[in-house]
Amino acid sequence: MKRTLCRLLVAIATFLIGATSHYVFDRHEVTPPVPQSESARVTFQAPDALPLRPQFVEPAVVFDYDPAEFNPRGDYYIVGRKPKEFSEFDCLEIAVDEQKISGQVLFSTYADGQYDGVYATSGLVTRQRISIVAKPLYEEGVGYRFGGEFLRQGELWRAGKSQTVLKGRLSKVKDGQTIAEAEVKFRIEYLGC
Repeated sequence: MKRTLCRLLVAIATFLIGATSHYVFDRHEVTPPVPQSESARVTFQAPDALPLRPQFVEPAVVFDYDPAEFNPRGDYYIVGRKPKEFSEFDCLEIAVDEQKISGQVLFSTYADGQYDGVYATSGLVTRQRISIVAKPLYEEGVGYRFGGEFLRQGELWRAGKSQTVLKGRLSKVKDGQTIAEAEVKFRIEYLGC
């Protein structure tokens, strides 16, 4: 009889714990609804009346290659004389993570003692080809396009400063119009960090 009574007490205690645990562990507070205002005044400005502010655009460059077989990371400098239309152009920088295939591309410039740059907003980098577009941040700025092909494989920065590793067409764009184009060849220098 004692044993049956103990089993009955354990069964009742188990039932009560199970039945009340719902209230303890799954308790949700109901928040009152946010009061709604009766009217709202919204003023609009014409888009051309808004001030032009620089905005960073998240790069949408796709890197499509096996990082164990190909690494384009580096600063690409024009081989030989720069075309006069691109006198401000310093280098094309491809900064990719060596283990993952992600990163960014920058068209670096140097003019009037100042370095500047325009990040690529779209493009594709594969083992064979590169196609990049960079739009200016400011209305009066210039953007760049580059389409070309890689001439080597592996870790390109190991090619040395005198070797051509990339060739293609470089374009300068302003207000949606191409203002300069040139066929160029690039050498590479190691991009640290």
